[in-house]
Amino acid sequence: MFKQKQTIGIASITKNRVKNLIPSILTWLELKEVSVINIFDFASDMPIYGALKRYSILDDKRVNVFRTEKREPFHRTKFWNIAISATETEKILKLDSDYKIHPQFLNYHPLRSTSLFYAGNWKTARVKNESFLHGLVYSGRKNFLDVGGYNERLTGYGWEDDDIYQRMKDNGCEYLDISYDYAYHIPHSHLERIKADRRRNPEAYNEEWATARDIEGALPLYKEEVEDEMMRLIWDNKLKAEKNPWGKWENMSKIKTSETRGSLTIFDY
Repeated sequence: MFKQKQTIGIASITKNRVKNLIPSILTWLELKEVSVINIFDFASDMPIYGALKRYSILDDKRVNVFRTEKREPFHRTKFWNIAISATETEKILKLDSDYKIHPQFLNYHPLRSTSLFYAGNWKTARVKNESFLHGLVYSGRKNFLDVGGYNERLTGYGWEDDDIYQRMKDNGCEYLDISYDYAYHIPHSHLERIKADRRRNPEAYNEEWATARDIEGALPLYKEEVEDEMMRLIWDNKLKAEKNPWGKWENMSKIKTSETRGSLTIFDY
């Protein structure tokens, strides 16, 4: 089996998602080829560092927590660019906090050339839950930087992955689908996906959403309403991406100041 020779780092961003992060990161620790696991905590109400310490996850010296106290609506494209620019390994495995990874993932996804990248593909998912692995990416870090990272003009839910994959392909990269046998998405409600957008534009949302706890168990019409809203957000971002192309390293958000204390780095951007 092909063995990875260059340094590999995991980058993940989170805010108030520790419930899914803990079981996910336990699988990441099994990836022996990985040299660094960077978790970026964007002002979670309960700091991620404390939770990881309680579960002894920080005993693994590869794990680093980056936390900012700066509070703003969850701007995932900006936050991903900060995480990728700060993870200085030759290769990056970009993982959402609800992605569990098989120990053999890296061996079965060899980066045989610098222009190759693997990513999820909602179009080839065998079941609906696999479609939410669309944001998983394994690539050389340079491929992200060469296209300026994620389009930060896309502020809401959806389309940021399709956008960067197309720009990477346009820049000469080859896109291969991940094998769904080696990654798993922890199911959760659709409301968790779009609640940041609800906070950003509260007048656009039904007040009942504020008290909904489990959208999957809600009435069918209510569930349909949320799924329709998700599609509207995705479509809005698709139009933004077409009107406002992105593509320069200089445009990417990055860490401006930081202070490191052991495995914890407090930063501003």
